[in-house]
Amino acid sequence: SQSPTFSGATSEVFTTSRSLTLSGEDGVQTVYLRVTDQAGNFTDGSDTILLDRDRPSGAAISLSPASYTKNVQVTGLLSVQGAQKMCLYGDIVGGSADNCVNAGWVDFAASQPLTLSAGDGMKTVSVKYRDRALWETAPVSATVILDGTVPATGTVSISAGQTHTRDLAVNLTLSASD
Repeated sequence: SQSPTFSGATSEVFTTSRSLTLSGEDGVQTVYLRVTDQAGNFTDGSDTILLDRDRPSGAAISLSPASYTKNVQVTGLLSVQGAQKMCLYGDIVGGSADNCVNAGWVDFAASQPLTLSAGDGMKTVSVKYRDRALWETAPVSATVILDGTVPATGTVSISAGQTHTRDLAVNLTLSASD
């Protein structure tokens, strides 16, 4: 029964397994048991379970710095409603190797230091969130471009290489490559 006073409950022959449809809203549900012998002696028991029929919502991730970085160290800025766990994967060191199928779930944190995988280029970091009932969000991702390569030496030429001038206004010829 879901009533501690067993109101509306009917007696049944004892069995070690039975199905029950929980009633009420999401949240902690309590199921009560009363076992009575033929002499009328009884004992009561109960157990609780959290009923959660809703997925976490509002899943988001951003990276700081956001567009470009010269350092492999970045920060994941994470947000979600209703989740207690998260799993990060993608172009990061130490992320889930199986895209969160079995591994990589850790306690949710709104800010997570991350190390990008080696090599210049676009890096994608993805995250899934999960609640206690194991509802998961769809993955969400953020990208950043890792550019640790210093630009080639730039050059400047004043007035086509002239060594002297009488004018304050000069023409510059510039070159550089990245």
